[in-house]
Amino acid sequence: MAEARLRQKKGENASLHRKIESYHVRWLQYEIRLTSLKETIDEQMASLQMALESTKRSHEMKMTSYDCHRHESSESHMKMCEDTSARLRHGCGSHVGVIVRRSSAVNRVGVEFRQQSQAPESGAAPWQPAAPGGNSIDDLNNLKSQFRIWKKDYKARLRKAAMAELDSERKHRSSCWI
Repeated sequence: MAEARLRQKKGENASLHRKIESYHVRWLQYEIRLTSLKETIDEQMASLQMALESTKRSHEMKMTSYDCHRHESSESHMKMCEDTSARLRHGCGSHVGVIVRRSSAVNRVGVEFRQQSQAPESGAAPWQPAAPGGNSIDDLNNLKSQFRIWKKDYKARLRKAAMAELDSERKHRSSCWI
């Protein structure tokens, strides 16, 4: 009787050791996956930061070239604006408005990026261990598809913001020199 109990306990012990080992393997898989996701996020953040810096630099260059152009021809602009009607004067001054709108568009994109990077998405759920019969490859493929969907959505929003900016510039150009 004692030997039977001992064998039963050894069997339970071996079963528990196998479970612990399987949990340990899954834990390591999740750590690898988490590291991979962190690297991907870091790469995306670096890419977005570079894009933001590039946008800021190009915006500063546009502002500088605008200021130089404005300074060189300030006397002629002053005379032209004094001689023209109030509508033309409004059109001359509204060029600054376009630059301000560009700046605000860049700022809006930056604010939106910061908000989304700081707050988790509404669909994000805390990490939970997978079911014992779960397939980590399926989970990885699911994450990849979610990332692709997010990436497409983000590109679409960037295109939409750029088109809105271009449309506002076109409207300004068409109404400025009437």
